[in-house]
Amino acid sequence: MTLLATAQILKTRLQDYEELQDAQRVQVRAEEAISKLKDASAVLSAGKKYQCALELENVPFANECLESAISGFLNEFTEEGMILVLNPVWTGLLASIEDHIEKVKRDVKTGYKTYFQDLEVLRERVGQLGDFRIKRTFDNLETLSRKAPIDEAADINATLGTTDDPSGWPEAIQKRFAGLEKSISKEEEAREALSPEVKEFQRMALLSAGFPLKDLDEVTLQTLRGLPDFDRYVVIDKGGNG
Repeated sequence: MTLLATAQILKTRLQDYEELQDAQRVQVRAEEAISKLKDASAVLSAGKKYQCALELENVPFANECLESAISGFLNEFTEEGMILVLNPVWTGLLASIEDHIEKVKRDVKTGYKTYFQDLEVLRERVGQLGDFRIKRTFDNLETLSRKAPIDEAADINATLGTTDDPSGWPEAIQKRFAGLEKSISKEEEAREALSPEVKEFQRMALLSAGFPLKDLDEVTLQTLRGLPDFDRYVVIDKGGNG
């Protein structure tokens, strides 16, 4: 019997339970049971979908634990019927189901993040370049890596330009990395001709502290003026006024 069918039976039987002294309490608990079972079923289904689409066979997964928790509830329901929702055992089962739902979400997110392992490899290279556009691309990828697939699939699809089928995510992510790598390599080649002073200015300009204006000499300033991203640099005095 599916979770949905079980939930529907639970709701139907509730209508015949009017003689119970605290029927209203049972009503609330029954609706909670139905809701949690539906949520658990949806997460379990999504977890299996992402596990397959993202090829996460080697990632420890909580599906079996969640199925066991749900099975435990259904077994109790079969034995005790409606009175289960008044039994403390339901509280424990509900907590167990909720814990496993969160674990499934975490496991999927862990597997998803493996597609962004190259971020750490590129981080130092991006930091040394001092290029705003490359840094923005890197930051966008890093933000994307923190997304939770089950809860934030729409955001991931919007960023990657993909559909609801997550099997297209790996290729789309790889294309983003390939584009970033190409931009980094191109900029690294262009930087070879720059003076150490200009390179240091660009690197420091991306840090929160910025580059000390007192250390910016005229020669470096003139060189910076000839760069395509010169207008992106902002000077802020100690009082915080631009």
